[in-house]
Amino acid sequence: MTALHVYEQGGRHRAAGKPCQDRTWAMEEEGVSAIALADGAGNERYTHAEYGAACVTETIARFLCRNFDRICGTEERQLRQIIEKVCQDKLRDRARELGLAGIEPLSSTLLAAAVRGDTLILCHVGDGVIGGVEAGRTVLLSGPENGEFASTTYFIASPGAAEHVRVTIRPVDRLETVFLMSDGASDYTFNESDSSFTDGAGAMAAMLQAEDGEEQLRRTIRRFMTEADPRSDDCSFAVMQVGIPAVAAETTSVPEGSEGRTGTGTEGTDTGTGQKDREEKGPAGWKLPFPLDLRTGTAAAVIVAIIVLCLWILGGSDDTDLPGPAEITEESSEQQTVSEQPAEGTTKEQPSEGTTEEQPAEGTTEEQPSEGSTEEQSAEEEAETGTGGIVKPAQIPDSAVQQILKEEQLISDRIAMAEKYRESVREILDEVSYSVNILIY
Repeated sequence: MTALHVYEQGGRHRAAGKPCQDRTWAMEEEGVSAIALADGAGNERYTHAEYGAACVTETIARFLCRNFDRICGTEERQLRQIIEKVCQDKLRDRARELGLAGIEPLSSTLLAAAVRGDTLILCHVGDGVIGGVEAGRTVLLSGPENGEFASTTYFIASPGAAEHVRVTIRPVDRLETVFLMSDGASDYTFNESDSSFTDGAGAMAAMLQAEDGEEQLRRTIRRFMTEADPRSDDCSFAVMQVGIPAVAAETTSVPEGSEGRTGTGTEGTDTGTGQKDREEKGPAGWKLPFPLDLRTGTAAAVIVAIIVLCLWILGGSDDTDLPGPAEITEESSEQQTVSEQPAEGTTKEQPSEGTTEEQPAEGTTEEQPSEGSTEEQSAEEEAETGTGGIVKPAQIPDSAVQQILKEEQLISDRIAMAEKYRESVREILDEVSYSVNILIY
């Protein structure tokens, strides 16, 4: 027999410190292979739901294996009543062992599949999903049954449970594998709106072909469901090979994780007649990013972007440091002073012999400023000599002008690069926001 089955404690139940109430079972007897799964009710009145789930999964699997031929020849209505009686009789025995007055505290849903040769039997009570892989694609075999409200369902331990026992007997045909999942797992891998599975369901079913498939399946449920979502319900999944795979399945690689745990959890409140009312856990249908975890990949991208941005802001080189206005003024003044001084080893040009400085003509006098223009002349002299740190544009050397133009270009380039980084970071943050919303809901 080739089968895998795993159940894991949900986030809400872990936080509440309550036991995991999902259970799974797999066995082979009399040439029949069977898998079963049960999701224990979570209301306070269902004090021993995990015991009931363990009881009915083993009971239905053994019943299908030992009565395979008789089941195939029995009328459906009678078969429903037989399954109700077989399961409830076993639950009564278990209730007496636990000292319980009745079987209601042992309430759970029930999903099972059994195969021999080309014949497949399915049994389904309540919510959860039964699916299969056919020619490499996932197909729905039995969907969830809810009560009056979308968040209610039915239990095998309830009075009149036979009315909600669904039995399907069909040929295997092209089916390669059959899988069962509780509503906790189907919240992430099944779209009730169009009765379709997400990529995650097929990826988990494909782990059946891996040597360490059970461990991969356990780590996948933890990583993408129970530990990723603090509001998650208990999650369980069972898969069994029923035919020869058309194409060798490629399993999804999952990082190493810790060992499994029995876990705990509650699943909802009872509405009065075997119906449970669970917390709304948000929309179903989030596609699992196999093998890349969306949160991990996005977090890595954000970290890389932040590091690059910080290096860009803080990592300017010495030749790109921008001088302040005072530095430009001092540099220009120094260059002007140097240019006015003669080079070393030279003397100031003297008038040649025989020439004299031009003297004003006789009878003329040097023009003197008027009294009213004294203050204006003083301001002009101050501007020309650079007094007060003011330098006329004409006095800035060509080298300083070129330096300023170079620095302006560098600033423009940095602004353009900053805009580019800002857009990239904004896109990454939008992706993070989307991922966080998915995890919250």
